[in-house]
Amino acid sequence: MGKSRYKIVKSWVEIKQVVEWCKQTGYCSHDFETSGGSFANQLEYPTIIGISFQVGSSYIIPLGHKESKFKKEYPKILQYLNEHIFMNPTIVKIAWNIKFEHKWLMRFGCNYKGRCFDGMLAKYCLDEERPNDLKSMVTKILPDFTDYEDEVDKLANKLGWANVPLETLSKYCGLDSDLTLRLMIYFEERLIKSGMYGLFRN
Repeated sequence: MGKSRYKIVKSWVEIKQVVEWCKQTGYCSHDFETSGGSFANQLEYPTIIGISFQVGSSYIIPLGHKESKFKKEYPKILQYLNEHIFMNPTIVKIAWNIKFEHKWLMRFGCNYKGRCFDGMLAKYCLDEERPNDLKSMVTKILPDFTDYEDEVDKLANKLGWANVPLETLSKYCGLDSDLTLRLMIYFEERLIKSGMYGLFRN
């Protein structure tokens, strides 16, 4: 399997450092893991968020996860990320099916400003045929990471998403964030070369 490192953030100092790195690189590939239900259900909540700004690495910020040291204050973390990343027009916000992330952000009064890159939409502009999901594209384009979701899926089916251990969930979320960034680089180049970039952007 290809290499991808992840680190679980444990302090506000580290959160602020991740934000600064996003500002320096101009990229934030992000992915929420949640308790498994709809964002509209007030009993459901985001468990962690993964952030990647360079290929091969990611940072996991625990939110409402039962093992999170931030579980009583995670809305403040989301507000901080919103102010410094999501509403920062100089940072490109990247996700796969970004409307999922957007709904959860709006639940906490957050939003996007500036350029966003939805990997799923990029893939669809280049090839509308199914499948369009992240795991299928990873298998096709980044085969070293094929089936990286197997471990977490088994645990989620057995325990429920809210009860997947933080370490296991973080490894999975970190890969989601990192691989989405890699696919953004892959698809953006092809959108430009194919003449489809204007359609994708507008």
